[in-house]
Amino acid sequence: MPDPIAVFDGHNDILLKLYMNADARRSIWDGSDGRGHLDLPRMQAGGFAGGFFAIYVPSPADPDAPDMMALMAEPPYDLPLPDLIDAPAAQPVALAQAGLMHWMARESADAFALCRTADEARAAMAAGQIAGVMHMEGAE
Repeated sequence: MPDPIAVFDGHNDILLKLYMNADARRSIWDGSDGRGHLDLPRMQAGGFAGGFFAIYVPSPADPDAPDMMALMAEPPYDLPLPDLIDAPAAQPVALAQAGLMHWMARESADAFALCRTADEARAAMAAGQIAGVMHMEGAE
């Protein structure tokens, strides 16, 4: 079987999943929980050369919010945006997810590298590591 084609992913949500599931963090990352679309073994097996790992602060649940699934069932649709999250509420969540990216790099240093520049990403991929680039999603 030929080697897989190297993939550099433009966006994934594993940091949010790790953040929301602190008790299962290690089993999510090492793939032993068998759930999820992305984990270290699947990245390695699938030719995942690197990607952008999203830091995303979800909006707090709003019991008065409209049912988005019902609104999206009948296009065309115009979905209302949730209220903006202020910095004091968002910062701890964003920093915790950034910390998880550092945890991934420490936990699997031989297989995963946190990259801050294109040169670091190229070096990681040349060394056979997955090049992880942190990015902010919805940081308005």
